[in-house]
Amino acid sequence: MCNENSSQLGTILAAFAVGAIAGAGLALLYAPQSGKETRDLLAKRARDLKDKVGETTGGTGISPAPRDPQQADAVAALVSLGYKQADAQKAVAAASETAGSEVTVEELVRAALRG
Repeated sequence: MCNENSSQLGTILAAFAVGAIAGAGLALLYAPQSGKETRDLLAKRARDLKDKVGETTGGTGISPAPRDPQQADAVAALVSLGYKQADAQKAVAAASETAGSEVTVEELVRAALRG
């Protein structure tokens, strides 16, 4: 039974590889532009998408996750209570500034809820 499963997996992977190679070859044959033009087009679209994301999030972008495990747990707790990720991160960051360094997750959550 194990040999049968590994044989099926090998067949699936081989079919995937053949399909990927065939797709790449067709893409090269039917590309409407040169490589430089395509790179420029992709770069422009990436910039446009980045601008749209900035507009959608109010220009602030997405905040990185807290490095402190207790802050990360407090953010997760607030998100589970219905806070948006960015709002929870801001609230926990503000609470951790006022609470000090030796604070528990529960204290951080309470302080963040108090605002």
